[in-house]
Amino acid sequence: MDICLYIQHDLPPRFNADLARDCRRLSASTDMCKHVANDGFGPPIMGGGDGGSLPERGAYDTDQFMMGMIFHARMRQHECLTADPTVATAVYVPFYAGFDAAMNQDNSDLTVRDALPQDMADWLVWRPEWRAMGGRNHFMLVGGAVAWRWRDDYAVPVRTRRLPGAVSTVDGMSSACSRVVVDMGSVINRP
Repeated sequence: MDICLYIQHDLPPRFNADLARDCRRLSASTDMCKHVANDGFGPPIMGGGDGGSLPERGAYDTDQFMMGMIFHARMRQHECLTADPTVATAVYVPFYAGFDAAMNQDNSDLTVRDALPQDMADWLVWRPEWRAMGGRNHFMLVGGAVAWRWRDDYAVPVRTRRLPGAVSTVDGMSSACSRVVVDMGSVINRP
């Protein structure tokens, strides 16, 4: 069976294209808009870069926050894309979470900082593609330091000061939660 991918094409532009267009907000000190060019790869670095440490061709001036845009461009070139989500093995949601995180990293107001991801989740859960499998076949990319930046903001709700001692305890508590957040840097390795 081929692994076919459906890209959530109808994702409102506020979750990706609008964020890319608002690239000046990615950094207060650096013009990040040059990195948005070339599907997030940015301009090519010619001649091996400073000191010749890079290859003559194939190196680009990019940034970690471009990972979502780069991944989205690569997914659009996947060898088995389908326009029918019912036959897809996976559904890719091209939310540029890294852009939103960079734009809001200094905001201490969690309601404001988390507004767009919450809006995206609220939009997504009502989609027929999501409802068909409860989102189990959906994925999105949150890469690099972005995944680590607020890892301490998420936790399984524990009413005591003790930490759970077994994976089964964590599983039981997390299944009661309505949202699932996976931080790939700290996921428990399971056999």
